[in-house]
Amino acid sequence: MVSGVIHPKAKFFGEVQIGDGSFVSAGCYLYGPIKIGKNTTIHSGTIIGTPPEHKKKDSKYGVIIGDDNVIGANCTITASTDVRPTTIGNGNYLMAGVHVSHDCLIGDENVIAHKVVLAGHCVVGDRANLGVGALLHQHTTIGSGSMVGMGSVVNKDIYPYLKVWGNPVRYGGFNFHQLKGLRFDGEDVEDEGDFRDSIIPVDLIKNDLVQFHRFAGKRGKDRIVSYRWIENNHIVE
Repeated sequence: MVSGVIHPKAKFFGEVQIGDGSFVSAGCYLYGPIKIGKNTTIHSGTIIGTPPEHKKKDSKYGVIIGDDNVIGANCTITASTDVRPTTIGNGNYLMAGVHVSHDCLIGDENVIAHKVVLAGHCVVGDRANLGVGALLHQHTTIGSGSMVGMGSVVNKDIYPYLKVWGNPVRYGGFNFHQLKGLRFDGEDVEDEGDFRDSIIPVDLIKNDLVQFHRFAGKRGKDRIVSYRWIENNHIVE
């Protein structure tokens, strides 16, 4: 079922559903099963739903893409195996050349910059920012509100609301830019003390932490980049 706008030079194979207000540009190839929500734009040359890059498993669930996404030119999003659909939530912005591998799960309102590569089974929470050319190891979890520096090699799970960068990736402080947008009183969050004392919706932070721990640690607790005071078993003043 197609109710969006499809360029005549886009190609569809199998079952593809596209919601109202969505647009698929020229040169795109979509291999079902694919379900795309409303008001999502897919730019030229993007390929969605090709078989998972897996030696032993074929695709079972395909790809699900939600509402209000922008998927840049020449992105590739591969179909799932038998674990879960390769899933992109709502309000995400994927820039040109992003690769999303099989069984990845991307939440809402994330920005994923040019040439970022997500290997199989990666999980990205909500409102995260992945810098240009970042590389994510398979089964990696990126917490909500975090920021990954450009060119980083992410071989560990990233706790919510952190900044990380480097090869291999390492702790770089809080993502204060994200945190200050959550405060009810409009004041900036400039350091760790401000974060602990800030007026931030507790339920939102709690939900982000619950979501992170649902997926993180599959490769061991030593593969998690978390807050420094948690790593040191005490609060850093």
